[in-house]
Amino acid sequence: MLDLIEKERDVKNILSDKINIKDIMATLHVADVRAAMRWCKKKSILVLKFGKERYANLIDFELAIDRPFIESLKVKHPENWKEIYSAYKKNDYIAITEQMFQSEPTIKTKFEVKGEVANSFIKKIKQKLKENGRSKIIKE
Repeated sequence: MLDLIEKERDVKNILSDKINIKDIMATLHVADVRAAMRWCKKKSILVLKFGKERYANLIDFELAIDRPFIESLKVKHPENWKEIYSAYKKNDYIAITEQMFQSEPTIKTKFEVKGEVANSFIKKIKQKLKENGRSKIIKE
């Protein structure tokens, strides 16, 4: 009897970093296992089968869910996006706020100008922004 209980604990420890496909279905709000499997395949998440159950790596799943947020942080706060994301995962709103106020968001804007008058206007705007210490304008 004790061996059976120990084996169950070992299985739970092995699967502690996995997420069941049913939990993935609930998170994605889909009613079909095939839809969850397609989503995992589209996001390049490996789904493993243990007996009749299917599992995915929990970290891979969480990163797939968080990827749009991470990419947004990388664009807005390139210097400290890791710290902001780490605070987000810990639900540390004070640290998130401090990190966001610490760095000024980078705003990328693409300008396509024609003619000398337009180019001189853009140069004047850049100069004024530099003088005032405002956001950066990056010409691509």
